[in-house]
Amino acid sequence: MDFINDEEKMRDFYELSKEEFLNSYSYLTENDYEATIKVLNDTNEIFKFKDKEYNLKVSTYENTKLLKVLMIDRETKEEKEITKDGVELVIPPAPTPDCVLVDSENDKEIIDKLLENKILDYCNVMFAKFNMEELYKYDKVGTMEYLKIHAHFVEYEKDKGNSLEEVKEKIQDEVKSLLEQKKTEEFLWDKHLISNPKNLSEIYVLVNSKNPKNSVVVMYDTNTEKFCFIKPYMKKLEDKISSLEEWRFNYEEHLFEYLENDYQMFNSNDFVVHYNVWNYIEEMYPEEIENKKGMQNYLKYCKENGITKNEIENEVKCDVPDVMKLYKDKTKRKDDR
Repeated sequence: MDFINDEEKMRDFYELSKEEFLNSYSYLTENDYEATIKVLNDTNEIFKFKDKEYNLKVSTYENTKLLKVLMIDRETKEEKEITKDGVELVIPPAPTPDCVLVDSENDKEIIDKLLENKILDYCNVMFAKFNMEELYKYDKVGTMEYLKIHAHFVEYEKDKGNSLEEVKEKIQDEVKSLLEQKKTEEFLWDKHLISNPKNLSEIYVLVNSKNPKNSVVVMYDTNTEKFCFIKPYMKKLEDKISSLEEWRFNYEEHLFEYLENDYQMFNSNDFVVHYNVWNYIEEMYPEEIENKKGMQNYLKYCKENGITKNEIENEVKCDVPDVMKLYKDKTKRKDDR
């Protein structure tokens, strides 16, 4: 009998190996474990491509334990390998374990479909990055087993960032201190994230009102043309710093989505940055901006902090569209009643 509806068992099912799980629940049998796997597999979504249906199968390459994804024709059972072995040999290395090699030329139509379904976050000349949350919908058990190998628990600094007030007061100094450390410079160099932390300039600060330790400072490196996301209250260095190529960065995903989900912009008054955001809104609104509440929260920040069309133009010496006309002042509407 499966235990799919037992929350505690399912949590351990996702975290433990089969052997560890059955040792922990000695009264359960291997049949119970396999029955649960069958229920999960029966709920997997179907990948549709060119009027045919496929199962996606997630596993790892035998030697490296890195991500392997297959398309399996549901009718003929024919398998096609989407990913390619050898990603560990590429220099610079893949930034995260969910980045893989693909044949973007010969498999272009498949790649485009994976991108359309958001199973892939992006695909460039070197790597494609899978969205593990979306991939899980197509192979729950395979994705779970892969994550058991590569995922790790995120830990926070215990003695820092324990209140929103503390974070607002200290986060920029914490980031400055982090970037001045020799081990940070070595880490950034080894991981090919950026060339030199001294080249980083602050773009904006996003504080998390529900979990202040998740607050992040977004920075930019002009030398490598990469954005850096720095979370100084994470415990491990690999969780503190991540980078993103400029062509992958956008304000919809990396500003408005944050502001729609418990983050607040704080002490971020670089008028060049606001010039870029205002032009982005003018170009993308309304069709290309999904996080409209987050955009409104950004405009509210501008309203409350004197970020106006005149101020931006005076600083950057360029015309900027007046996107404040899109701001919906909820306080004013309440007063009007």
